[in-house]
Amino acid sequence: MTNLILSVNRKLIKSKKINLLVCAILLIIISSACMAIGENAGDGATRIIADSDVSGMDESGLPVITDGSDSPTKAADFRIRFYQTGNLDYDEPTTLYSILSLGNPMVLNFWAGLCPPCRIEMNDLDKVNGIFNDQVVLIGVDIGQLVLLGTEEDGKRLLSELGISYAAGTTMDSGITESYGIFGMPTTIFIKPDGIIHRRWTGALNDKKLTELIQELIEES
Repeated sequence: MTNLILSVNRKLIKSKKINLLVCAILLIIISSACMAIGENAGDGATRIIADSDVSGMDESGLPVITDGSDSPTKAADFRIRFYQTGNLDYDEPTTLYSILSLGNPMVLNFWAGLCPPCRIEMNDLDKVNGIFNDQVVLIGVDIGQLVLLGTEEDGKRLLSELGISYAAGTTMDSGITESYGIFGMPTTIFIKPDGIIHRRWTGALNDKKLTELIQELIEES
């Protein structure tokens, strides 16, 4: 009887040790995940996937990711369905190159309704658009539904809440993140009238930096 009790006790102790080991492993995994989130939380962009193309901080203290290539890259064409058209005369869904055919360079801003850095930069984008809207086309493309950062309703709600006036809409082209090298949100693409990508920027832009980049785009177009 005594041997039976000792055997049962040993099994219980062994079982508890296994449970403690499992809990310890889970805690390590959870801690690692939280540390990873914390490391990305303050870099000015909501990271979608890890990237190895970070150029660091610019002179304004803003994080920037460039395409790392000197060779010209053509912007991929895709359909845009507008939430609001701003000063563009489009009532129906259209394509990127249809808008580029008007002859102006374009600032293409990929954003999402539940992306905090996107919210931070939108009023500055709106302000700068008011200055350059006769020389450059600014379009905000909501891809929240493609990167799990909100629905179309979240996007429309954010535009309304902030009183944004520039053209904004969405696309259902699921390959857009790969086509434009979108590693984080927001991502802004500066495109010449011929469709050549002049610059790619990941992270929130302020009005000063955006003005500088738009003037550079105009000069190079």
